[in-house]
Amino acid sequence: MTSPVEIAVIGGGWAGLAAAARLIERSINNQDLSRPIVVQLFEGSPHYGGRARGLQWTLNHNASLAIDNGQHLAIGAYTHTLALLKKVNAPKWQQEPLVWSGVGNQRVDQQWHVPSAAWPWRLFPGLLPGKGPKGWPLAWKRAMPGLLWALTRTDANQTTLTAAEWLRRQRVPEDFVSHLWRPLIEGALNTELSEASAAVMVKVLKDSLLGQRHATDVFTPPRDLSSDGVLPITKWLQNHGVGLHLHHRVRRICPSPLTESIQGPSQRRHWSVITEHQGVEQVTEFDRVVIALPAPATITLWDQSKLPETDSIKRLKTLHHRAITTVWIALEEQDHKVLHHLPSWFILHPLLGVPHIAQVGVKRPGLLALVISAQNPERPDTLARRETHEARLREQLKAQLGIDLEGLPQKWITEKSATWACTPEVTPPGQSESLGHVGINGLFRSADDLEPGYPATIESAVRSGERTAHTVITTLND
Repeated sequence: MTSPVEIAVIGGGWAGLAAAARLIERSINNQDLSRPIVVQLFEGSPHYGGRARGLQWTLNHNASLAIDNGQHLAIGAYTHTLALLKKVNAPKWQQEPLVWSGVGNQRVDQQWHVPSAAWPWRLFPGLLPGKGPKGWPLAWKRAMPGLLWALTRTDANQTTLTAAEWLRRQRVPEDFVSHLWRPLIEGALNTELSEASAAVMVKVLKDSLLGQRHATDVFTPPRDLSSDGVLPITKWLQNHGVGLHLHHRVRRICPSPLTESIQGPSQRRHWSVITEHQGVEQVTEFDRVVIALPAPATITLWDQSKLPETDSIKRLKTLHHRAITTVWIALEEQDHKVLHHLPSWFILHPLLGVPHIAQVGVKRPGLLALVISAQNPERPDTLARRETHEARLREQLKAQLGIDLEGLPQKWITEKSATWACTPEVTPPGQSESLGHVGINGLFRSADDLEPGYPATIESAVRSGERTAHTVITTLND
C-alpha cells in the first residue's frame, strides 16, 4: 500500500485555512497524484481565523455579544474569499451596493451610491441629473471623472509615488481628499496617506471601482466572521479528513535525521515539526511543511529553528507594520434613537476644532464599532495610552454623533502589528516567492504579504494560501 504524503500547515488564519482546503480538495479530485495526501493544521492560539475572526464579548451583567476582532469589510472583488465560503457551505453573507456615507456634525453630509454595474457602466448613473453623489461640492463632481480616467491610464507596476503624491498630481481638491480618499485609502491599505503606495492604491481601485459587476458591493456576515466564515471552513476541513490542532504552538521545524541536506536538488525531504501542547513537546515527521504565519511570527519561528536566512526571509525582515484599533461600544436605547438615521457603516469626516481619531463607524444591533486605522507603532504618539485616545474619541463622538461614551461599556482591541505597511519602498515578493517557495526544498509559505500588488487583506491571504497549495501539489510527483 502506498504511504500518504504528510503535509503540515502551520497557522490557522485565513491563509492556512485556504491552503489546507485547496490541498485536500486537490487530493480528492486529482487522480494523477501517485500518493494520497494527509494534512495536519497546527494553530498555537485558542481560535482559528487569525486577526479576522469573531469573538464573544461578555459585559458586566454577564450578557454576551458577538463581535469581530476588527472590522474587515469584504467586497465583491474578493472573488477567492467568496468562492471559498461558497465551497464550504457557509451561511450566505448579506450583499448590498456600496453606499459611501460621510458624517459631519450629527448628520450625513455626503452620500455616494456606487452602482453595482460593471465598469464603465458604473460611471454613467452619476452623470445623470439627480442620480449622482449627494452633497458633493461641484469641484468634487468635476474631479471624479478625471480621477477615474487617470486610474485607467496608470500602470501600477511603474509608479513609485505615494498615494498623496498621485492624488496631488491629479489635482484632486484637498477637502475631497480628506473627506473621501484619505479614509478610503487608509482603511484599505492601513497605511498613512502620506506614506501609502500609489501602486497598491491603483491596483485596489482598479479591481473595485473599475472592476466587474458587483465588484464594489459590500458583503457582511449575518453574525460574525467566525460563525459565518471561519467555523464553516474548519468544519469542512474536518469532514474531509484534515487534522485540526488548536493550542498546538510550533516551536521549531528542522530537517529530519534522515535528511542529509535541506538544499540539495531532491524535492523529497522530510521535516520534523516540534509542537508544544499543554507544556509537552511532540515531534511529528512530514514530507512538506507550509508556514502560514504573518511576517513577524514567521521570522520568530525561522530564527528559533536556526534555518539558513534565504532571500524570502531577508525580504520579510524589511517589512514595517501598522496597528489597528477597534473600539466596540454597547449602546443604550437612547443612543440607538440618536443614531437611527445613520447607515449600517459610515465615515466620520474631520471637523474643525474636533479631534479626528476614528474614521470608520459600523452599526450593529446594540453595538457601535469605531475603527482607528494606519497607526504607526514606530511613532510613540500614534499609540498613546488608552486614556488619551478615549478622551479624544469621547469628544469626537459627542460632536459628530451626539452620544456620550461616559458609562457605556467599551471593548478596545489594538493589534500593534495588524498589517504590514504598504509603502512604495516595500520590496514585492518575486515570482518564485509569490508561488510559496522560500528557498528551501520541501518548505513553503503562504501569507497576505505574498499577493503582489495587494495590501494585507483576507482576500490576499486566501489567494496566497490557494496558490501555495497548488505549488506544493506540483512537487509531489517529482
